[in-house]
Amino acid sequence: MPIPWAGQEYQTWATEKVIKPILKGLDENNSMFVGFLYPGLKMTTTGPKVLEYNARFGDPETQVYMRLLETDLVEIIEACLDGKLSEVRTVWNKGFAVCVIIASYGYPVSRGEDVPISGIEKVEKIPGVVVFHPGTRLINNVVLAAGGRVLGVTAIGKTLQEAINNSYKAVGCIKFDGMQYRTDIGAKALIRLSKMSKLV
Repeated sequence: MPIPWAGQEYQTWATEKVIKPILKGLDENNSMFVGFLYPGLKMTTTGPKVLEYNARFGDPETQVYMRLLETDLVEIIEACLDGKLSEVRTVWNKGFAVCVIIASYGYPVSRGEDVPISGIEKVEKIPGVVVFHPGTRLINNVVLAAGGRVLGVTAIGKTLQEAINNSYKAVGCIKFDGMQYRTDIGAKALIRLSKMSKLV
């Protein structure tokens, strides 16, 4: 589901002013591009703006996409390579996904130090939760927080509130010295969804 404040008007703007022009430019230059291309967009007080274009997956948003994508990603990639993407039916989970990043002490200014992490085994038993490891290392069978964005705790749910609850339940099981994380992930979306439901 698109974020609540990105309505049809915003999506139309992005399609017509951002997506189509880059595709047209590639076509006019006879530039064959196969891969993942996405614009980084930001909503400002004067309207949406393009921050960047990336030819890669974005982090941590990809962790959410991968929890909602039901079609095999390898199938999609192989179809792209074979020029048959239009033949693939991409299926998405109808629910919601939330990713809470757990960072090390000092992030984003400093890297932090290697410290042991506990609780990941317990988290992996919670239904609907997957822990991604962007900033860990394994030494002598001990998982260490290696600095920066250490873990991406990503949960799915039938509702946004359920996904938020599942993610923070999992975060509460994880411990390491200096760990920090935001406590408001999904809060703005919940407020907007609540306002939208009252208007229906």
